[in-house]
Amino acid sequence: MTAERDQSFDYLPATLADIATVIGLENAIAIARAKGGTRVWIPTKVSDGHWLARLVGMNAAMALCSYYAVDGIGVSLDIPLTTFSSYKRAEAERAKAIRALLDEGKTASEIARIVGVDRRTVFAHKAAIKSGRVDGRQGTLF
Repeated sequence: MTAERDQSFDYLPATLADIATVIGLENAIAIARAKGGTRVWIPTKVSDGHWLARLVGMNAAMALCSYYAVDGIGVSLDIPLTTFSSYKRAEAERAKAIRALLDEGKTASEIARIVGVDRRTVFAHKAAIKSGRVDGRQGTLF
């Protein structure tokens, strides 16, 4: 574990922030949705049929394995049940996730599927950012 965590993912639980730093926000959210609330084993290598490779692709899976491997040994990770724990925090985290995916050039439909919101929600966030009502780089203060 040598990569320095990307601070733009600080709104995520630590494990997911580390995963997002290594293999991207979309893949971190996919792992949280598929394995949240469970403990998973990240081996030093995966095959095509391994759950991780099927979920995020072989390149991302190998990058994650490489990141977590220590002295040729894999690691157990507790995957947070969800990336969004309370309602207000959930709203702020969804907004940041939507902004990050917009910055990556994802379409509204792609973002809606990844984050688990309606396309209209994505368009509303995009309009709020464009109009200046919301600074898309920051969360909401409560």
